[in-house]
Amino acid sequence: MRRYLAMAGLDGQTDRLAEVSEVVEQRKPEAILFAGGLGCKGCVDTSQPGFSPKQLDVYAQFLHWAGEQSMPVVVIPGPYDVPLGEFYQWSTNAETDHSHLRVVHATSWRIKDTVFGGIGGAICEHDHCEHPRLQVSRAEAEYFLRDIVRDEAPLHVVLLNQPPTGTLGGSSGNAIVSELIDSLHPRLAVTAGETSHRGHEQVARTTIVNPGRLSDGSLAFIDFSRPTEERVEVLDLATRAAV
Repeated sequence: MRRYLAMAGLDGQTDRLAEVSEVVEQRKPEAILFAGGLGCKGCVDTSQPGFSPKQLDVYAQFLHWAGEQSMPVVVIPGPYDVPLGEFYQWSTNAETDHSHLRVVHATSWRIKDTVFGGIGGAICEHDHCEHPRLQVSRAEAEYFLRDIVRDEAPLHVVLLNQPPTGTLGGSSGNAIVSELIDSLHPRLAVTAGETSHRGHEQVARTTIVNPGRLSDGSLAFIDFSRPTEERVEVLDLATRAAV
């Protein structure tokens, strides 16, 4: 696979999905990569167990949209796609209904010459869970991603729900994410991040992309058949053009 449409941070704004479909039709990616954040803080209702009605509605609309796509849709959860047990159950049902959709949080998915893997939510130094946000420790992240390192596929693609430090992360950049990318050496790393820091950078053989927040109308198209300096286009849904 060489052409990807990358996005993150839907934040419950499912009306954006119809606009994304137009970009898919125009750009014809070979896979769609979603680096977390289907729901939002306001979607979570901590006064009751399980998913809130708002979460269920968002996930149902996303699943309907994903089912209409003709290419693989690779997903990780965001910090507010909790409770995680409920999200796992939703993922299992979604993957049963649509074989081209796969949630790769803490696991991997091999398609021909490409292996996909990822970690959803925030990555912190030590074991700690701050309800209602999804968090994993550095040790857990390294353990979950070990199969990516072992897989001999020519192309490794990693999805992370936080940006690295530097220009792509700003004050939200996570040093552990930077170190994970450096140790994994994937061909492509797609991270969630603020739209104000959207963009891409090349670190050794790895292309790192922060597509911005889909709720802001921001996403990215990546084409590895192009020269390195022309490989990534950050797009604005309002204009369908690169920014």
